[in-house]
Amino acid sequence: MTARARAVTAMYTSTEPCPMCAGGTTTAGFSHVVSSVSSEEPVSFTGESPAVRSAEVLKRVGEVVGPVMMEKGRAVHREFDW
Repeated sequence: MTARARAVTAMYTSTEPCPMCAGGTTTAGFSHVVSSVSSEEPVSFTGESPAVRSAEVLKRVGEVVGPVMMEKGRAVHREFDW
């Protein structure tokens, strides 16, 4: 995918990207990130402390949207069987 194509591409994900994935997203040059559940959601499945939020890293992305379609995102985690 060319840089021009990435600049108009939205990345859809079941969960808000972790800071490392958010860095990759900004480096790749995607214009939008749309996530189903926040990074705090998997806590209910794993019992671990919430992950560091990626908001600071994603400031370089044109638009960050989420949470959307939360039940579908939760289903991904339930099926993973944490």
